[in-house]
Order: sequence, then C-alpha cells, then structure tokens
Amino acid sequence: MCRNVLLVTVLCLCGWLALSPQCRAGGAKRSVEALVADLKKGDAERSKALQELEAMGEKAAAAVPALIELLPTKNEDVRLAATLVLGKIGAAAVEPLSKAIGSKDADVRFYAVWGLAFVGPAAKSATPEVLKALGDSAAQVRRKAAYALGRIDPDPETAVGPLVTALGDLDDDVRQAAEGSLPKMGKAAVPVLIKAVQGDNAKLRNTAIKALGEIGAAAAAAIPELKTHLLQPDKGAAESAANALAGMGAPALPVLTAAAMDDNPKVRVLAVGALQKIAAPAVPALVDLLGAKHIDVRRQAAALLGQIQVQDKSVVIALGFATRDKDYEVRRNALQSLHNMGSGAKLAEPYVSALLVDFDPQLRLQAFHTLTNLGVDARPGLKKALSNADPVVRINTASLMTQLNLEVDLAEPILLEGLKEKDQALKTQAAHALSLRGVQADVVLPIFIASLKAELPSVRRQAAESIVRYGTKAKEAAPALIAALDDPDDGVRHMAIGALRQVGAEPKALFAAMVKVLRLPGRPGSRGRDRGDAQNTRRSRAAANLSANAGDGRPAGQSRHRGVSQGSGRSRSPRPHDRRPRPGQHRP
Repeated sequence: MCRNVLLVTVLCLCGWLALSPQCRAGGAKRSVEALVADLKKGDAERSKALQELEAMGEKAAAAVPALIELLPTKNEDVRLAATLVLGKIGAAAVEPLSKAIGSKDADVRFYAVWGLAFVGPAAKSATPEVLKALGDSAAQVRRKAAYALGRIDPDPETAVGPLVTALGDLDDDVRQAAEGSLPKMGKAAVPVLIKAVQGDNAKLRNTAIKALGEIGAAAAAAIPELKTHLLQPDKGAAESAANALAGMGAPALPVLTAAAMDDNPKVRVLAVGALQKIAAPAVPALVDLLGAKHIDVRRQAAALLGQIQVQDKSVVIALGFATRDKDYEVRRNALQSLHNMGSGAKLAEPYVSALLVDFDPQLRLQAFHTLTNLGVDARPGLKKALSNADPVVRINTASLMTQLNLEVDLAEPILLEGLKEKDQALKTQAAHALSLRGVQADVVLPIFIASLKAELPSVRRQAAESIVRYGTKAKEAAPALIAALDDPDDGVRHMAIGALRQVGAEPKALFAAMVKVLRLPGRPGSRGRDRGDAQNTRRSRAAANLSANAGDGRPAGQSRHRGVSQGSGRSRSPRPHDRRPRPGQHRP
C-alpha cells in the first residue's frame, strides 16, 4: 500500500511540474484577445502582454493589427518589443509590415523593415518594399533595408545591384550593412562587384573588394582583378586585395605565392600575410618560399610554418634545410618552428644537432633546447664533441656547455686554451663563454676590444655585448666603443650604445658619443611608415642617456637615483619597442 501511495504522489508531482508557469502560479493561460486588450493598458500590463505574445509565436497572429498600431508610439522599448513579437509571428505579419513601410513616419518605416528582417526568409515576398526602402530619405531606414536584404532571402539578381549601389552611400552604417548582406547573395554578386572594383570610386572599390573576400572561393572569378590591385600597392587597394584573396583560400594560392616573390617589398609582405591567414592549405606554398631569393620572405615562411603546426615530413625536412640558411634569422625561425613541432619533428634531428656548434651562442642554446623538445638527449654528444680535433667544434661546444652550466669543469680548460687561438672569432667565443664564468676583466677585455674591429659583424656584436658584463671595470673599452658607433652594422652600433651607458667614460668623450648617436643613419631596408620616427626616438633616448651621464660627471653605469649602480656587469634588458638584436646573436 505504501508503494501505491508513493506512486500516486510522484505522478501528481510530475503533472504539476508539466504545467506552464502561469498555471503553477495559479493563473490560466490567457487568450490572444485578452493580451491584445492589455496592450492598451498601462506600461506594466502592456509589457507583460508583449512577453506572453512573443512566447506564443505564430499562434499570436490575431494580434498583428494591434502590434502594428504600437509602432508609432514614442516609447522605444514598446516599439522594439512589438517588432520582435511581429518577427516571431512570422508570415502573418509580412503584409502588414510591408504596408507600414509606406508610413510618413520614418521611425515606423525603420521598425517595419526591421520586423521583416526578424521574420527572415518567410518575408521574401516583401522584397520590392524593402528594395524601395533602400532608397529612403532616412539613413536609418536605408541601413535596416540593407540589413534586411541579407535576411529575407531575396532573389540575388534583384538585390545585388541596389546593394552594390548602397556601398557608395554617404552614410557609413548603410555601407556597412550593405557590405554585410552582399556576401549572402553568393556567386550572383561577383560580376557586379568586379565592375565596382574596376570603377573610379576608391571607397566603393575597397568595400567591393572586401565583399568579394567574404564571398570566398565562389568569387574566384575576381582573382585576376584582385591580383592587379595587389601588385600596385601605391594605388591604395593592395591591402584590401590581399585580404580578399586570403578569404578565397586555395584558388588564390598561385597568385599569392607568385606575389610573395615579387621585387616590391610591400607586395611581398601583403602576400605572405595572406598566406598566413589561409593557414594549412598554404603550407606547400610556404615550404616553397623557404627557397625564395628575398631574405624577408624566407624569414617569414620559416616562422609561419611553426605557427601553423602541420605535422608533415616534407615540412620538417624543409625546415631542417632552412637551419642551414646563410641568414641568421632564417636559421633561428626555422629552429623555433621545429621546436614548436616537438617530437613530430624528430626527422630534423641531424640538422638541429649541427647547430650545437654554430658560432652564435643563442642558436647553440636554442638548438639544445629544441633537441630536448624533440625527445633527444644532446648531453652525451656534447661531452664527446669536447675531444673533437676541430677547434671550432671544441670551443663552440665548450661555450654551449658553459651557458647550460653543464660539466663546466670539462669545458673551462678548452675555453682557456681557446684564448690562444689565432682566429679572432674563435678567441672571442672562448672569451665570451669565460666572461659568463666571471673571469677577470684583464684576461678577456683586450680580446673584446680587439674584436670590435673583427671582420664578422656577429663577432663585433658579441664583443660589445660581452664588455657590458664588466660595467665600469671595462672603462678602458670606452674609446673603442665610441669608435664602434660608426660601425656599418646597426646591431653593433646599438650594442655599443648600451655598453657605453654601462662602462662609463670621460664627459667629453660621452658628449662626442652623443653627437654620433644623433647622426646615426636609419636601418637599411626597414619597413613600416612609423619606423623612421621610431628610430629617431631611439636615437634621441640613447643620446639623452649619454648626455645625462656626461653632464654630471658620473660613470655611465651609475644611476642618478639613490646611488643605485647599473654597471653590475649585466646588460639592461631592451625595452619591447627597441628592436635591437638579442645579446650574443651572430648573423653572418
């Protein structure tokens, strides 16, 4: 008997939960007629009635006339709520809303068009009225008409022309709405958009190009026209064309790959950026670009392949070959990409291992960590390389082990022996590694000063960076550092500026250095419209620092504030906007 009572209780509870909220609250579900009556009452009753009508959807069709009567009201909340309800009612509201578009009240026309947009494809029969509204005197009505044409599924042949015309509207919001609706017209919009691209109206051209990109691969017929604009960056539509080609994806790859090898650097930057947006389908093209003749393209391709993260043998091998590139940044970017791939890039182990004895200490360190990420333990190989007959291998390996603080007792004797090498680059490598161990300045400083005149810019950069570690103890290096401000390599110049700020010099010498800094040329091959201003800012900042030190007679490494020394033998971290080479970077 207890079971029967429990079963009855559960059934009663389920039945109560199945009731509508109104019924559970004690009120029966109200009729449409009752709700329509409440629309003419106070704000509270009207608001509640609108909510209930919206929940009824198509079943509230009888309320359409009363809802239309609410559109002229001055209460924005009421008009919007009524419009939403009309949209939920659907097909039954289309004809009354279409008639409301003919109202003399611009606000009524605005909400009527918006209501049709809420109805969606069921309002297709209202296309003529919406097209008429696209030419309305009120911008807000034109905007909603352009928006609605993207929602009511009109025949593209009918809507495309007026929408393209709307791209040239004086109102930004109208143009934006038309731009958003045109891609929904699909392939039918392409011929008209191509004509707009070919026209003389620059603003219309860029908007049409953007719409073609949003249509995607279906707009492939526009690729030749977009290619023309991409290859003419001075005419103002190249960036829009590159973005549109990226939106088209695979069909645009041949054009973008060819543009990435163009002799115009602006074209190359835009083309490679577009390939990046295409992502995985563009990987074969990026692999090909690792062999491009332009350094900037090879650098970007090597970096992007690691970001896209396609685990393919051909990509791994291509990046492995790129680690042998003559350009430092290509090698570094390729190595970083292989590092990002992790164990999936294990095929590149021989290429990465070769970089363990690279002349650049940063690349050696990066190669070691990359091998670790590939699942390879490089330590046994390093210890074995210490006994290699080639002094380059021995010294570079010992330098790396010092950086890693790995078996330093084995590495240090080789580095000390390296100080006797006739090759200035090798000697600098050994001295640089020993400076990390705190070797006395008088042992290595003469080597660094001499290396500021070395043939390789990478060696000169490393020498200037190493001098910084000794702070004011390296004061005797000041004349050589001031002379390095005339170095043809911008990296050496920037390193020399940083070193001068740390080691100190006589005020007169620092003043001469300040004058040189202000006269430094811009970096050859720099890109970007603001790069020149940024260079001037960096030069002025560096000169100001040198000037401050020259003005009060303090060594360059001594702060004015609270007597805190900045010459502790450690170089200051460059600010994010100082695009100077990282310490120890070797670029042939």
